[in-house]
Amino acid sequence: RKNFETAIKAVDIAKNDVADKGKSRKICYYLIGDGANRKELEALVDSLDLKKNVKFTGYRRDVALWLLASDVFLFPSIQEGLPVAVMEAMSAELPVICRDIRGCNELIINGSGGFRLKADEMLMPVAFAEKIEHFYDNPEDISEMGAFNQKWVQKYDIKQVLKKVISIYKSLLK
Repeated sequence: RKNFETAIKAVDIAKNDVADKGKSRKICYYLIGDGANRKELEALVDSLDLKKNVKFTGYRRDVALWLLASDVFLFPSIQEGLPVAVMEAMSAELPVICRDIRGCNELIINGSGGFRLKADEMLMPVAFAEKIEHFYDNPEDISEMGAFNQKWVQKYDIKQVLKKVISIYKSLLK
């Protein structure tokens, strides 16, 4: 369901495309947390020779610091409700690259706060890689889209939601 394989394959494609362009900045992908398929993901990283580009951090309590040190948030999940991880990334002023799925399509305004991708499953790593490369080639979009997200996600803040709920109740009582 989380589909980190797609993100790892996308990093491989983007890394090779960037190298082919003669650019030197390194692409790094940090997988924060742990899951049942970590061994399989590590094997994929090994098979693609991505140990310098993909790092497994394990469970972390300081996720906010990792987000603040990042440029872009990749979210390759196939199915979600309203993804808290995406909202945290938005709060940290990160643009988001995700699939066009329920939850993400409510949070990410395509082209303004990042990119929601629609592609055949076989082509999804290529679609993610193209957007990684977009940010690599257009670093100004990182700050612009990140700033947009930081403002946009505020409407999901608990205080804002409570104000709306109270307003609805008051209007119903009239």
